[in-house]
Parts: sequence; structure tokens; C-alpha cells
Amino acid sequence: MKRYCGGDRVPRGIYMNMSSWEFEQFYGERRILDGGKETAYIRVPAAIAATFGPLAGLAFVIFLPLAGIVGIVSFAGYKLSRLTRGHKVEKKETGVADIWDEAIAELDQELTGADAGAAEKAQVTPTP
Repeated sequence: MKRYCGGDRVPRGIYMNMSSWEFEQFYGERRILDGGKETAYIRVPAAIAATFGPLAGLAFVIFLPLAGIVGIVSFAGYKLSRLTRGHKVEKKETGVADIWDEAIAELDQELTGADAGAAEKAQVTPTP
């Protein structure tokens, strides 16, 4: 099969963009391929385009819902196996205040070089 680049003037027919896998038909007066020199095209016979174009769409229609169902079933199976093996399903509650306190403690430790616990013990109370 002959390869064409974007911007080439081509004979009438159906061409497939190799990077996006899109079919483009050129039957009118304007028969210049879209894209630059880095965009590659091949000429596809009409019978092959008419056969494999709808089959590719059908594959996506079947595959995408199937992938979602497999993902949900595998996640449910994982959680069910964790419950049946005796593992506790723990929910760790981390609020914004906890994250903020940890970040301030790490920052204090980096700036002063002191232990974060020592910084909490050495809190100075303001005088009135």
C-alpha cells in the first residue's frame, strides 16, 4: 500500500489517517489530505472501509460497557474477599484540620531542625 502525507494531492478514494484511525473520503474537486508532512495516510479500498469501519465501531460499543462491568465486578469481589477473610474495613477520617496540623509540624521541623513534638511543647502563650 502506498503511503501519503498530509498536504498531498491524492486521487479519488478513501484514505485512513494512521495516527487517528479516521477514514476520509475524497471524491470532489478538493482532494488534498489534511495535516502536515508528519501526518501519514494510506489508501483503503472501498470494500474494506465499508466492512471494517462499522466493525470497529461495534467493537467499541461492546468493549466499553464490558470494561465497566468487569471493573465493578472485580472491585466488588475484592471487597467481598476482604470481608470474608476477617479483615476489617476501616474508614479513616482525615479532616482538613488534621492535614493542616501535620503540614505545619513538618514545616516547623524543616525550618528549625527541631523535633515537631518539641515545637508543640514550647508553645508560647501571649501576654495580655
